[in-house]
Amino acid sequence: MRKILSVLLLSGLVVSATAQSTANYKRGEISKWSAAVKAGLTYDMVLPQGTFGQSLGTLLPGVSLDYTINPLFGLGLDVSNLKYKRSIPQENTLDVVLFGSTNLSNLFSPVRNGFWSKLNIYANLGGGLGFYDYVNTAGQTINSSNPLMLSSLLAEYSLSRSWAVGLEGQYRYYMDFDQKAGVPPINGFGVDGIVGAVSLRYKFGSRSKPHTRDVSVDDYYVTPTERLADMVKAENDALKRQLDAIRADNDAIRQRLNKVEGDVKEVKNAVDQQKAEVAKLKEAKVAQDIDLPEVLFQFQTNKLTAESNAILDNVVNVLQNNVFNSLTLKGHTDNIGTEEYNQGLGLRRANAVKDILTSKGIPASKIQTQSFGETVPKATNATAEGRQKNRRVEFDLKR
Repeated sequence: MRKILSVLLLSGLVVSATAQSTANYKRGEISKWSAAVKAGLTYDMVLPQGTFGQSLGTLLPGVSLDYTINPLFGLGLDVSNLKYKRSIPQENTLDVVLFGSTNLSNLFSPVRNGFWSKLNIYANLGGGLGFYDYVNTAGQTINSSNPLMLSSLLAEYSLSRSWAVGLEGQYRYYMDFDQKAGVPPINGFGVDGIVGAVSLRYKFGSRSKPHTRDVSVDDYYVTPTERLADMVKAENDALKRQLDAIRADNDAIRQRLNKVEGDVKEVKNAVDQQKAEVAKLKEAKVAQDIDLPEVLFQFQTNKLTAESNAILDNVVNVLQNNVFNSLTLKGHTDNIGTEEYNQGLGLRRANAVKDILTSKGIPASKIQTQSFGETVPKATNATAEGRQKNRRVEFDLKR
């Protein structure tokens, strides 16, 4: 009994590990598990004595659990209760066999239709243990076990998606059987028996998806043409994704170019305005109340723009040629940065203008500096053009 439990446990572990694999073929999900019950007759070739009827026994019941890996090959576990020589003292054996299976129909005919698509011929080969009780010629009851080999041919016909019937012929070879029973083996190694059985099989999961036992090789495996078509489709899909990515990049580049063009226009307008101010200052006559144009600065610095350097030269000329009491330089910034930082930046800009004026001979005693930071914008800070106008120093001249 311990040996029976050990074999069943080992078989269960093998079947459980196999069950973890997924079952897919080219048309989607597919079932692979099935089970069959068997009954039949046995012919014992242990001792060539008595009539043919005296050597007949029964197989009842037999059970097999099969995992059909693909349309060609499968694995199975067979557990059968056999009685040999039913007309003489009782001889029973419980055989537990692990076997491999080959579908000869699919092997020799990959494409099958109609009646032949439902009929499958399987060749099975395996080995296991036989657990037996045997009454020998001396009337002694022997309880033991022996290794055995099994080979068989099974013809199976599918009645429906779930059910199939089969007719099977088996050859079972029991090694060292008679030596343990106290009777010499026929061929020097062991004894053998023949079994003929009918079976009824149920294919698990076949109601919702195809079963491997019902699928031909042609339907299961991807042909070279289909594989090539899949490769072409995959390449086309990859190219389409690349083209979509290129189009997206082009759209992003186009948007950036449009933004750059807009910024260039804003800067050009600001430059044109500065040039107009310079020209106006050159042509203007000095009046009683002199209105000096403001000068602009580069972003986040106290450095004048190129146009404002020219404007400041004209401011110096006006101051050198006119009498005035005081000049207040008022520094301003845009709203980029903190209020504290911009307050200091406005003062640095005013002092930068003061340094240039004093270096050209304008008395430092008449010049005061003041910072308004970002608090008094001249234009909106929402655009680059507006922020450029706010980065300035204004002149407040008192005559």
